Amino acid sequence: MEILVQLDGKPLAASHAYARALAISLFTWRRAEQGDPADGDLQGWWAEGLDAALPAGIGSRLWLLARRRLDADAERDAHDYTREALQWWLDSKQASAVEVTVSRLGDDGLAIRVLITLRSGKTLTADLSDIWSLTHGV
Repeated sequence: MEILVQLDGKPLAASHAYARALAISLFTWRRAEQGDPADGDLQGWWAEGLDAALPAGIGSRLWLLARRRLDADAERDAHDYTREALQWWLDSKQASAVEVTVSRLGDDGLAIRVLITLRSGKTLTADLSDIWSLTHGV
């Protein structure tokens, strides 16, 4: 899987604060919720609930896709999990808009495109070329 993060169309290094924030948001395992297909293994960020001053719900539930087959429901959940993971950008007023697009790549691939309009008016984009391969270890 390839991840391309850009700010106003210019590629960002993986070490850039925005690229790191996106990576943490999307690839830290958020705790499963009641009703998620987690088979009793709720996962979650190790510091979740440790300190009331820390934000709740760090990361995404994209890891849950590893237990699924690629169908319309998984595609919808990938969208919802991604959107949920990026909600903090809006809540903290770092961004004025967050858009998520999920695209099927044939029978065995799923791409995600994220577009975040920052408060400054600049646009942060992230293209995840095949999240399905990452979650399924392909």
